[in-house]
Amino acid sequence: MLKRYLPRIFGDLRIILFIILVGYIIRLLFMPSSVALDLWWASRREYLWAFKDIFLMNDITETILGLYIQLIKPLLPHLGQIFDLTNSQGTINIPEHEIYTTFSRAMRYVFLFKVPYLILDTVLLYFVFRFFQDRKKRITMLLIWALSPALIYAAYVVGRYELFPILPTFIALYFAKQKKSFWSLFFLGVAVTTRMSFLILVPFFVIYFSNSWKEVIKNTLICALPVIIVTKGIEFLYGHNIFADTLEDGFIELAVVKPSLGAGFNAFSPILLLYPLLVFLFYKEKVAMNLYKLSSFCMIAFLIFYATSYLGPQYFAWFTPFLFVSLTLNKKIFWPLVGLVVFFFILQDVFSNTITTTMWFYLLDKDFFISLGGLRNQEFFFNFKQTTLVIILHSIFVFFAFLTSYILYKDRNEVKTN
Repeated sequence: MLKRYLPRIFGDLRIILFIILVGYIIRLLFMPSSVALDLWWASRREYLWAFKDIFLMNDITETILGLYIQLIKPLLPHLGQIFDLTNSQGTINIPEHEIYTTFSRAMRYVFLFKVPYLILDTVLLYFVFRFFQDRKKRITMLLIWALSPALIYAAYVVGRYELFPILPTFIALYFAKQKKSFWSLFFLGVAVTTRMSFLILVPFFVIYFSNSWKEVIKNTLICALPVIIVTKGIEFLYGHNIFADTLEDGFIELAVVKPSLGAGFNAFSPILLLYPLLVFLFYKEKVAMNLYKLSSFCMIAFLIFYATSYLGPQYFAWFTPFLFVSLTLNKKIFWPLVGLVVFFFILQDVFSNTITTTMWFYLLDKDFFISLGGLRNQEFFFNFKQTTLVIILHSIFVFFAFLTSYILYKDRNEVKTN
């Protein structure tokens, strides 16, 4: 019996190690070679705290990264030189991407700025590996981790904080699968603490674990526990209410007030109507609840957000925890997701005109990427007005979001979780 299974065990091990190696190589290639202006802005605030004791953090993730910068200060002896460069207007406090990328040590420092993301990503990999025991499902999830364009783009190309909420959200799913309600809800609260947008997931997890109104209140309080602890702690130490600022200026503005790209006709986002309807439909599934339904409804919630609200380039990674589970259990959504991803990147490039694409690779060869330009500069797209292009591309993007959501909802009673 041992002779029969050893080749398969070692064969699977080689496959798993190869997938993981490919994932790390992709990440390590992007870590020093691309950077967004947002990362320079945030890193400058972290620099001010670590080197000049000036606390200007916007959220808990910046506070954590500020502590990280303080920890590695000996590795950053010239950091002040890059953040004290003057911009084209002769001022220091307003960073400019083109100027920062000319700094001789920029690639080295950008790599160091992204190291926390790689650490979080490695913890995510651990839970991805442990999520399913089935061989095919485990390999599928590892492939999603290694090659996920949304996750790699947000964390390693853009250099934003999205792994901070993605990791605890996936851990929440992991504990939901284990039927451990307290830890699942607690880690979801951790995700909300790092990204207020993840508030839209709370009703689904609360309904999933609740059988009475008393349990609804208890489970909601468990979700709120990390938010209260962290925000009150920072307010006590630094006199700054991060939660209130982020909720008012960030989530509410982006999710409700700002219209989606290419849909300027709506003064308020249709998510105000679609989201309550989705929560109601999920509540109706309470009798026959399972992990696939929880994952799929949460994923649909983010797809609705993408289709109807303001879509920043890094936000597209938010549905990654649910992508792991839903795509692994239902391969039918693969091609609609491919269309969704492709038109997301095309839409971002045309809408922002290289600000969210080729400009981020100026560290490699600024002159080359300036000459390359974006899709908007190509002859085929140049024949259309930008507003027309954005509306067309956004409509196609919304179509793929709808198609993915439809498949997830239609198959909710057919897919087996185990």
